[in-house]
Amino acid sequence: MFDDKVELDEKLEIEIGKSLWKFDGPIGRLRFFMIQLSVLIGVVAVIFVKSNVIPYIHHCPVDMLKFLLVVILLLLWTSYMAIAKRIYDIFASKKMGIIFSVLLFFTGLFIKGVAAIFVIALMFIPGKMIKNNF
Repeated sequence: MFDDKVELDEKLEIEIGKSLWKFDGPIGRLRFFMIQLSVLIGVVAVIFVKSNVIPYIHHCPVDMLKFLLVVILLLLWTSYMAIAKRIYDIFASKKMGIIFSVLLFFTGLFIKGVAAIFVIALMFIPGKMIKNNF
């Protein structure tokens, strides 16, 4: 089901993850940072709309709240896919990427600070598979 380990050979070409929505390959530090920054901007935009726009609409449509919920879920999915891909680059293991991403999700439900520190640390830890930042 999963490729557990990838041979780290200098001649080996690694296909870098290109999709935000699926687990298709590892990503480097810069791409991870850009994805997390985009997710942060999206979350701030949703919070802004929820707190500053919706209170001034007298009859807030329920569909608007459902739309904001769907946007938040898509942003969470994008963030955790990026985390799994980054961990895949660091450990050179798809299995570890998925396991750590799931553990981080459940840890983040209860202890927000640990998840935030872990995501910030992922931006600075060099990977084994991708030699440049991209």
